[in-house]
Amino acid sequence: MLSENELLIEIVLLLFQQEKISLGKAAELLNMSQISFQKLMAERDICIHYDVA
Repeated sequence: MLSENELLIEIVLLLFQQEKISLGKAAELLNMSQISFQKLMAERDICIHYDVA
């Protein structure tokens, strides 16, 4: 069974992958820097979505 923190991480990662929240918001929800969130995604082979402006 997942701990509360592990469950939060899974939910935030899912929301980010579905482009429901930004990288900045995801990092904020997990109380980590954007770089730390990017490292977490890299550990899980999750791609970062870049917007073309």
